[in-house]
Amino acid sequence: MPADTAAVRIALASFALGLLPGLLWVGASHPRANELATRERLLLSLLASLASATLLGLSLSLAGTLTTGAVAAGLGALTLAGALAASVRTCAWRDIAGRAIGDCRQREGLAGALLVLGYAGAHAFAQASAGTASPHPSWNYLADVHAMLDTRGLPATTLDYGVAFPFETNKLVWYLGLAQWIALAGLRDAPWTVVHVASVATSGLVALAAWVWLRALYGNGGLAWLATACVLWLPRVVYKLAGLRGEALGLGLLFALLWLGLRVLRGRDPRDLVAAAVCAATLGGVHIVPAATALLWMLALAIALLLTAGRAAAAGVLRLAAAGGLGALLLAGL
Repeated sequence: MPADTAAVRIALASFALGLLPGLLWVGASHPRANELATRERLLLSLLASLASATLLGLSLSLAGTLTTGAVAAGLGALTLAGALAASVRTCAWRDIAGRAIGDCRQREGLAGALLVLGYAGAHAFAQASAGTASPHPSWNYLADVHAMLDTRGLPATTLDYGVAFPFETNKLVWYLGLAQWIALAGLRDAPWTVVHVASVATSGLVALAAWVWLRALYGNGGLAWLATACVLWLPRVVYKLAGLRGEALGLGLLFALLWLGLRVLRGRDPRDLVAAAVCAATLGGVHIVPAATALLWMLALAIALLLTAGRAAAAGVLRLAAAGGLGALLLAGL
């Protein structure tokens, strides 16, 4: 397709699949503007959209109807349901817009936005500079995604450097999201576009999630900005984000889960517990390594709180354990 048409279709598919459903559902669950900062609302919307895409993709693949038309119809139904729910919940549209405009006028909001956009821009420049060298490790993953689209369901085997293995269910969420996005954007015959666009978008998500987590952890915008910059430029993080890998998306979900874990520990809002459970289940379906890292981090934090604060921290630790248990049940359901 022409370059301008392709760009429009990619943008629309990304917005329709990756942001709009979650934005509406978060508007329904958190309708008041002061419940979430704009950065938090945006991150939670991306997580909710990924969870919605997972449920939709899994349903279609099990039914053997993973096609562009079925994805578009299912996505439309999810979006319409979210819009109806948000409209019922006290003018969520106006609150979301008002909060976004207000936050963007603050220096801290601008600093965070510059950090996220700058990091994504740096990865875009690195992708463009790297060219189209082949072979590329991303081809192994794209082969699995194309097999899903060809069979309209889940393949029996996966290719790892040319060797067939049983299908990697620990990357199921990542595969389902990619398959639906490629189908909607019409990128079956443009693998390098998939690699570049998806990698840059993932780097933006990782930067946003790291910023939200560290801002909540430190409570100081300047210190959180410096800490986020240091985390994002760790060699291992840069390496994982350089290509199309499930671990890259897993890093973003890892930081998001650490943020939600803090909210569960510090508050008693059941919505945070549910959001943390959904994020944990989604992370487990993306990649096992960042999921195990999140589990170890939360376990260490819970032990440290119990040792230092005793009974004062017991209620928060129990809520965190409940979120983890619910997340494990949801993951088992996948």
